[in-house]
Amino acid sequence: MYRYRLSDAAEIDSADRSLCELAVELASIILGIGKPIVRFIAACDDGFIKMKLPINAYSPSNGKEFFVRSGLTPGELVTAAIHETRHVWQWRNRAWASRPMAVVERDAELFSHEVWGNHARNGDHAALTRTLGLIHIEWVKAAVSARRVDLSSAWTKPGRNNFGPRRIEFTS
Repeated sequence: MYRYRLSDAAEIDSADRSLCELAVELASIILGIGKPIVRFIAACDDGFIKMKLPINAYSPSNGKEFFVRSGLTPGELVTAAIHETRHVWQWRNRAWASRPMAVVERDAELFSHEVWGNHARNGDHAALTRTLGLIHIEWVKAAVSARRVDLSSAWTKPGRNNFGPRRIEFTS
């Protein structure tokens, strides 16, 4: 039996947290859901999360949060965050609750592969931050070509520290 506990704030690398949040934000935008809460966990002898096998991440059935193990490589962290965000989407879309676990897992795995595309999954935090930015741009381009998108709200007005991209709203 493998056990995990919540990581203390001091145990969580700030670069890991930032990279994970960026991956979750990207996956949430693609899935059209609000961002789930991300909690970091660490292996221990008496933790409240109990698993038969070792895990990189875990999404409980509440559809609000997921847990990701501290100490993953940047590529593993991004992959786990995207995968678990898909599980959150599945839990929020209750039709998935009755599907076999193998189907649910395969769907999350395929979603992660689809998001990554042909991009390299290795590299440091800075390289993967750039990669996630490129992936975001590719998804926006695909959305623009696939359906009508209101680009008038895609940029904020010039001003102090607020000129830049915002979430693009799709129109029907």
